[in-house]
Amino acid sequence: SQNADIHTGNANVATITAKAIRDVHKRLHTTVRSRPSASQRGRDAIDYAIECMSKQKMWFLNYKSRKHSIMSLVYNLVTQQDAANNFEIAKDMKTDSTSMNSISALTMAFLPGTFAASVLSTNIFSTKGHKIEVSAIWWLWTAITVPLTLLVVICWW
Repeated sequence: SQNADIHTGNANVATITAKAIRDVHKRLHTTVRSRPSASQRGRDAIDYAIECMSKQKMWFLNYKSRKHSIMSLVYNLVTQQDAANNFEIAKDMKTDSTSMNSISALTMAFLPGTFAASVLSTNIFSTKGHKIEVSAIWWLWTAITVPLTLLVVICWW
């Protein structure tokens, strides 16, 4: 694109210069009153140079336009591929989310029973006959369990 801009600018300068030369040529031959055939050959050569520069400028502008179109196409294709990748990632995340919900549901189902079994197996509670007794060290279980639970919740948060 930068090269096309440079060449387009060069073609503009060359066209302007050739037009100025044509004007000077016309004034010179009007002043000198040279033969029309000699004057016409020079004028034709200058007009040909102007036409060539105009066509070259059009070619560079066309090239720049085509390059811009191709770059837009590439950008759109990359964007389309990114969208497809994001769609696949979203599907995978949905699957992972479903798995995590299943694990959470199982945990919630079995955690109360596990907790009750653990507490009852620690000898903090004992039964003698029809009477339930609480051990004198129940505070130790509470002092260890509550901070550990808080630590786990804080780390998870």
